[in-house]
Amino acid sequence: MKLGIVGTGKIVQELLPTLKKFDLELFILSTKRSKEKSLRLKEKYDIRKIYFDYDDMLNSDIDVFYIALPNYLHFEFAKKALLNNKNIIVEKPMVTSMEEFDELNDLRKKNNLIMLEAMNIHHLPAFKELKKHINDIGKIKIANFNYTQYSSRFDKFKEGIIEPVFDYKKKGGSLMDINIYNIHAAIGLFGDSKKALYFPNIERNIDTSGIVVLDYGDFKVTLTGSKDAVGYNMGVIEGEEGYIKIDSSINEIDGFEICSRNKDTKIYKFNQKERLYYEFEDFIEIIKEKNYEAFEDLLKISYNSIKVLDSCKIF
Repeated sequence: MKLGIVGTGKIVQELLPTLKKFDLELFILSTKRSKEKSLRLKEKYDIRKIYFDYDDMLNSDIDVFYIALPNYLHFEFAKKALLNNKNIIVEKPMVTSMEEFDELNDLRKKNNLIMLEAMNIHHLPAFKELKKHINDIGKIKIANFNYTQYSSRFDKFKEGIIEPVFDYKKKGGSLMDINIYNIHAAIGLFGDSKKALYFPNIERNIDTSGIVVLDYGDFKVTLTGSKDAVGYNMGVIEGEEGYIKIDSSINEIDGFEICSRNKDTKIYKFNQKERLYYEFEDFIEIIKEKNYEAFEDLLKISYNSIKVLDSCKIF
């Protein structure tokens, strides 16, 4: 498989060591401003070719495009790839509105293409096991997920230096960047919610942190995402017969505890590979084998997650 990587940012640099473990031919789209960085990546990770023009890259025989650009560029670059009959993997969030999702979805249906969102949670062995045990605690009443990560860019933000992750014009903010993980986890575990509300902390027109409340009718879920504080990452799902405890952010889950009402505790722990390994292992299989059933299941989660974003976004 030939994988065209669109971008050279932080997530690409984290992912490249993992991608080298698969049978892939790698190509990169870079800007001239990032030429030196892309040349270093080419040498270190055996990148076959660096492109500096997206149209040139699209006109090649690359099979799949992985779009790892700032949020506001996802739709534009994904649409162009689909119009050129390319399968795509788009970094989270895939897009930032239902209007954008529907347009991309119509294009991929028309050309019978695969469109995946790079969201690692659903592919982690620990999360898959958690889904199997979600009913072990009886009827669910409350669930809480917290993902707090003081951003390395927040100090600059407070000084008035605005980078894309804190730029409302570029679809940044805590909801889009970090709470999206919690949203995906809730949708993956509980399905589509009946209603979503967002209570953000706003600075300079952007949400630096906030809490999403999902209403499932007979139970409620709170999702905390923060880029402006230091906190404790965790998850708790509470039911009539016990609770499930996760001692990490949900995108790094490697185990959980189930504590029953009679005080019995079961511990599940997994010796997992790096957190991005399993999603690309699944993506490669889905695309190579044209596993449309698995693809549609993932796309449904993306669809419902984007619905939540669409109803909660502040811009």
